[in-house]
Amino acid sequence: MSQPSRETSASRLWLATLVCLVLMTSVGCSLGRILLGDPTPVPTLEAPTPLPTWTPSPEGQLSPAEIATMTVVAGISWPTLTPTFTPAIPPTQTPTFTPALPPTPMPTPTPEAYVVIKAPIVNVREGPSIAYPIVGQVNQGEQYTLIGRNDASTWWKICCFSGREVWITAQLTTPGGSLNSVPVASAPPPPPTAFPTSTPLPTNTPRPAYPFDVGDGPHFFESNNPWLTIFVKAFTGLPPIFLPVPGYRLRVLRNGVDVSESDVTRGVFELSAPFLEDDPDAFGSRREYNLKYEFFPDAGEASWTIYMTDGSGAQLSPEVTFDTHATGGVREVYVGFFDLR
Repeated sequence: MSQPSRETSASRLWLATLVCLVLMTSVGCSLGRILLGDPTPVPTLEAPTPLPTWTPSPEGQLSPAEIATMTVVAGISWPTLTPTFTPAIPPTQTPTFTPALPPTPMPTPTPEAYVVIKAPIVNVREGPSIAYPIVGQVNQGEQYTLIGRNDASTWWKICCFSGREVWITAQLTTPGGSLNSVPVASAPPPPPTAFPTSTPLPTNTPRPAYPFDVGDGPHFFESNNPWLTIFVKAFTGLPPIFLPVPGYRLRVLRNGVDVSESDVTRGVFELSAPFLEDDPDAFGSRREYNLKYEFFPDAGEASWTIYMTDGSGAQLSPEVTFDTHATGGVREVYVGFFDLR
């Protein structure tokens, strides 16, 4: 039997060595796996989806933007979104200005009607006429409550004089307050007899109810003067106190012709003649007056009529008549008109 060659022996030695290495590697791996466990597998990355490539389209087909949109939408799976309802926030309301209601005005109390006495002394009566008896007198500046009136509002019913309701002429008072609320008051029955007069009148002639009456005179005095002088005393009051009544005029008619003047009675008295102790005639013609009338140049032969009027010329007193003569005689006349109101 022939001996193996050296090449054959070397090949076998290399093969045996290779087997030993393989076995050792296998045993080492098994032993490492036993000691360390299986290695963590490395994930395999998948290749990304290639992006679409734009390819020009023929004229008349979809635009590149439309194709890109369609391609992207087709290539990407978008999640389906469910809209969530969010309540809208109401806009902030601007407050509307509401003006405050004005306070309810409190009713103003109606002032009570009243009268103030404007003449120095004024009579108060039981009823609204000079035909009624005088109850008493009130003084200038006094104030009384106005509780009634007559239909013509020429007389007031006032309260209270000595604890009672009385009547007073409106002409000598100044009213105030709410006059519209003053009611018409019923008058008491008139007195059975007429007010006495200083000059008798025929029984068949009704006497007008004037607010003035002849209270003194007429008195006539002779004078050497050719002109006529008339002294008038317009007064009121009770004896022994008499006061002047201002603001009235004297109507003078000479043979029916009005020759009056515009002067009015004043609020003070004067004396018609000086006081002379040694001249009784001068003293006899001395009278109080608050209106003086003179007719110039000569009274002459004439018939005269005089009476009191108000500012409008309305007659307020009975007439007083007398005559003058061309040869002299009466040239001074004195008459007192008493205010009955």
